[in-house]
Amino acid sequence: MEKKFLAYLKDIGLTKELVDRVESLYTSYQSISSEEITDLFITDYLTKERKRIYENLWFFSENYIMEAKQFISQDNLDIAPNKKNIIYFQVEKKDYDLKKASEKSRINLNIRFGAILRGDLKASEKNCDYLWKIVKDHFLPNLE
Repeated sequence: MEKKFLAYLKDIGLTKELVDRVESLYTSYQSISSEEITDLFITDYLTKERKRIYENLWFFSENYIMEAKQFISQDNLDIAPNKKNIIYFQVEKKDYDLKKASEKSRINLNIRFGAILRGDLKASEKNCDYLWKIVKDHFLPNLE
């Protein structure tokens, strides 16, 4: 797995055990798709007690978006085309200026791929910056 991915996982606080899990899923997706994975993202949120909860793991390649739902406890993998397949997305943000996240920053993204498929991505604190980069690099260029 690329060093930039490992740096991201460390930056958002994943344990060694969870990094190993991400690497395992990365390998699975590399065997499903012949394309190089260029980005990854993990949805997260904070509980009222400020405990970070990680939900879904997303991988991105030139032509595909791949999601491992509830990646910590499940092997629920899907893949969808990305090229000009996004018909709608909605951004809901709190204490985030789309430039630099703070510990109060939160962002939720609702996205639709074609008429049926949809995705929900959320981020807290510094992970907001990573999600916004994914929006700029993978979602905005692929709006129909």
